[in-house]
Amino acid sequence: MSDLAINRFTADGVDGAALTELVDMGKWRWAYVERPSGTELTWFAVLADENEPWPSWHHARLFNETAELAWWQDYDGRFTCRLLTSDPPTSPMWQPGGRYKPLNLTEKQWQPEATLLHGRWNGKTDPPTWSEPRVPRYLAYPVPTDAELKTETRGVLHTAVYCGQDVGDVLTRYVSVGVWTPTGGGAS
Repeated sequence: MSDLAINRFTADGVDGAALTELVDMGKWRWAYVERPSGTELTWFAVLADENEPWPSWHHARLFNETAELAWWQDYDGRFTCRLLTSDPPTSPMWQPGGRYKPLNLTEKQWQPEATLLHGRWNGKTDPPTWSEPRVPRYLAYPVPTDAELKTETRGVLHTAVYCGQDVGDVLTRYVSVGVWTPTGGGAS
């Protein structure tokens, strides 16, 4: 286990143009986005190709294996943004810890978790989709193209939960999306 430190940076009162700048600074692999008309978990590149303005998503989490950028739209139309990363951010917009107490955690203090996503793989592979009786559409999860898929395969969201020294110092960072097959022995 390495000594990867995760630092939390926040930026308050961010406007749409600055939010777009922050998004452009990262090398994101996956995106979880929300707005009143829907929620998506997809490849970042696919979402970026749709050319929708980033501020049109009221809440989002862009992530890769080592960092996450999240934002929430405030009542005034501006955004509160959070960056979880081991690298120092390059934008002066970030304030260490923001309005919160600074939080620096090492890898030894986090627990990896896997959350199974809705649906079972339905045999479609371009892109792979899952069906769930309670959801009136197929679900497409951004899984690796070389993933071995079987009928009982489920999508899985890998997260890292960081716990600090004080009560309430808990953060969950999205890490990756993959597949899980019960007969295959676990998540990949």
